[in-house]
Amino acid sequence: MEKKDNYVETMQQVLIDTLERLAYLFALPGRGEVPEPERDNITTVAVRFFGPYTGSFFLVFPVPLLTEIAQNMLGTDEPVSDKQAEDAAKECVNVSCGNILPVLFGSKAIFNIGSPEFVGMDSLKELWERTYLKTFIQVDDAFIYSGICLDQGMGV
Repeated sequence: MEKKDNYVETMQQVLIDTLERLAYLFALPGRGEVPEPERDNITTVAVRFFGPYTGSFFLVFPVPLLTEIAQNMLGTDEPVSDKQAEDAAKECVNVSCGNILPVLFGSKAIFNIGSPEFVGMDSLKELWERTYLKTFIQVDDAFIYSGICLDQGMGV
């Protein structure tokens, strides 16, 4: 297996573990080629990171699943507001990025993580095209996509 494949599998497993602990989601690794996310009914959130490597980490959520994530994080079965769902998406990206970077780049590497921001559809297309590491996980019939874009390569 190539080194890049190992990074992708590692990123996938850390994402599964993080979302299980943070949002009580039980996900399975996506298998096969990573398809481009569908454009309908999705929300994309990205965060910049700075350190030994500089780049962006992002997650693409189906909106109905994001509602479930927010409810799980808030411990409620009641409907959640759009703001609560947005905050849940931002928190998932922030925590996932914070967990993935030290696993990929070593626990001694120090990174600063910026504030999560929503990404529009045009920006998602551009982001997806320059994604260095990308993967997806499956929750029931829905997919959450993740990716890392680096301003410089990882040498793999």
